[in-house]
Amino acid sequence: MKGHPCCEIGRANGKRRPPILSRLLEATEWLIPSLILAILPKCPLCIVAYVAIGTGLGLSVSTATSIRIFLITACFGSLIYLAVRSLIRIYQSHSWTGRIHG
Repeated sequence: MKGHPCCEIGRANGKRRPPILSRLLEATEWLIPSLILAILPKCPLCIVAYVAIGTGLGLSVSTATSIRIFLITACFGSLIYLAVRSLIRIYQSHSWTGRIHG
């Protein structure tokens, strides 16, 4: 017999994750793309310099520009996905109770 949908959230192979671990993982999902967007340089030449310092590889400015655009798109895409997923969870948790708080 299945329980309520709220009881099934966070279960993996029938085991429930500790609430602190679940919250930490959820916060990390939001934190990583946000930090990448915050520290991503605006200038393609800075990206070239960071890659050269970090790996010893040289990049062209056009490649650095493409990498920057890809990182921005990927980070915004993941943040939009996380926001939509959170809204769906909120909607589903309130739809089976028949009421919305707040």
